[in-house]
Amino acid sequence: DAAEHASLTGYAAGPGADGVVAVDPAYVASQRPRLASLRALLAATAGRAANFGCFGLHEWAMVYRLSEDET
Repeated sequence: DAAEHASLTGYAAGPGADGVVAVDPAYVASQRPRLASLRALLAATAGRAANFGCFGLHEWAMVYRLSEDET
């Protein structure tokens, strides 16, 4: 039922009593800077080579000095 979404952030009930619920254009516009920033971050991340320089040290540190039954 679309009406249950009308109270959620970013949605608005349409005009009339037909029960139509739509994404609120004002909410989308308010989120544009956040989405642009996220897109830029993801594009920058995707454009870089992976770095595997830790050689598993993080994983080793997570289990260092634990007994066998604790790992």
